Amino acid sequence: IGFIGLQNECDEAHRVSEEKAAAEATLARITDPMPGFIYQRIMRTDGSFDLTYSSPSLRKLLGIADVEALPSLSSFVHVEDWATIVAAVRVSAANMSIYQDEFRLVSTDGVTHWLRSESMPRLNDNGEIVWDGMAVEISAEKRWEDEVAALALRDPLTGLLSRVAWQKALAMRLNGESDEADGCGLLYVDLTGFHEINQRHGNQAGDDILCSVSKIMSGFAANLDGVAARLGGDEFAVMVN
Repeated sequence: IGFIGLQNECDEAHRVSEEKAAAEATLARITDPMPGFIYQRIMRTDGSFDLTYSSPSLRKLLGIADVEALPSLSSFVHVEDWATIVAAVRVSAANMSIYQDEFRLVSTDGVTHWLRSESMPRLNDNGEIVWDGMAVEISAEKRWEDEVAALALRDPLTGLLSRVAWQKALAMRLNGESDEADGCGLLYVDLTGFHEINQRHGNQAGDDILCSVSKIMSGFAANLDGVAARLGGDEFAVMVN
């Protein structure tokens, strides 16, 4: 049995392949601890677009193993956010302006991740629009924003409406901006002797009393389809229909 074959010089191809693998490994080491991922998005001449590259950190974020095929990113985008992503991409493409957006990805374990992305578009040789960008996770920032917003609306000790929220609700009612029927009843409560209780028994005892009173006020308001607020110190108020 004889064989006739052709042996080509492959050293250069092997070298290029090894350099590419080394570059990808270096990139993976850089992006793996990153809170987010880097990507390349391409919009074709027919207007369709998708990610043509994403760093390995995206798999980690979504909980997808390396051996699994990576589905389209759109399948992980929060149902309320896909339309805004599409709109932001198309505006960026139309004006060749920076793409900016905040959106949510839902990982395979059901955890929601907030991300902020920015990238500048460019044209490639095929007339396609390319974005080389980074999406950074901002979930902690969003949680902080939510907590600050909640603190502005709720008294942190009692959970009742804060003075600011109460004033806004009252203004809406008086200006006819509320959906409720016209007219309302207001009840103002000031605790007598509260200062002396704080001095004699300490702030914790005072806080316990405030919390107990707030439960009474909240229940009273709920029975009359109203809202209760702590205006500050030992001052409370209720607004009912």
